[in-house]
Amino acid sequence: MRSSKFSYVPLFVILVFILFLYSIQTVRQSLFFSSRNRVSIAVLAPHAFVMSYDKKTAITNVIYFNSNAQVTVPGGYGWYNLNSLPLLGKIEHKEFAITRHAFEELVGAPVDAVVIPVGSDIVDKSSEPFIEWFFAKRRSFLTPLSSQYKLSEHTIVDWYFFRTILATRKDKLVFVDGSTGLVQTKKNGMRYSAEKLDLTVKGFLYWTYPSIGGSVNIFVSQEQYSAGTRIGRIVEGAGMKVLDVQTVQQVPSTCMLIGARQHRDTLHSLANYFGCIIKLNESDPYSRGVINFYIDTKIGTIYK
Repeated sequence: MRSSKFSYVPLFVILVFILFLYSIQTVRQSLFFSSRNRVSIAVLAPHAFVMSYDKKTAITNVIYFNSNAQVTVPGGYGWYNLNSLPLLGKIEHKEFAITRHAFEELVGAPVDAVVIPVGSDIVDKSSEPFIEWFFAKRRSFLTPLSSQYKLSEHTIVDWYFFRTILATRKDKLVFVDGSTGLVQTKKNGMRYSAEKLDLTVKGFLYWTYPSIGGSVNIFVSQEQYSAGTRIGRIVEGAGMKVLDVQTVQQVPSTCMLIGARQHRDTLHSLANYFGCIIKLNESDPYSRGVINFYIDTKIGTIYK
């Protein structure tokens, strides 16, 4: 009796198809394929800095900071040195989130991803001037195979584009010194002032896409009003105008953005960044130029 042979071809085709679907999903989830042109990544290394890349112009704004200075960490953590954020993140089991929110506080704008050291609680500051250090280290100190640093976004696509940003040509790099936002205190040393930083940094991290626009009203509970003002600063740092931060008696269970279809790009970008739902409002002609942003308790706690 002739034995039948098992064919591996169908199995191979299925595996290839699954791999194809996974690749498509990976690309779609990558922050570098979002609808907006600008992507900002914070790096906590011997120098702390934020790279903000415009996908349309290929210009990268690089804002650098003194890693020994203190910054307010949202969430009720108070003031911490930038170079000690990895330690706080490990203690709270939120190493990426705490670092990202601290850098949001620094630049007063959205930060899409962060790069932090591996296995280091305190980051040693480099004595070398930042720009010299940047050009010497940018191509070598962060690679997909690096054992020293890790990116909060783990896909190969994100790593590839991060390397692309690091390799930006010199004539496409704009350096901004964040030390202008430093304030000397008597008891606590150097601290970064949000008000002073806004004078220097605002505008360098604006989101850009074809139909940017719309003013924003923010609604938040009385107990989390400080979170509303902090989120308002981030929204303005993305290039939108915040008209008011108002308190309400009851907040939704999930943060919500209500606006007209004409501002769909803005709505989707804000919703993706803060993890909110969208409700289109076409019935009220007086609200078409305004986006109403309702902050839920969860987001309010993160940014308080």
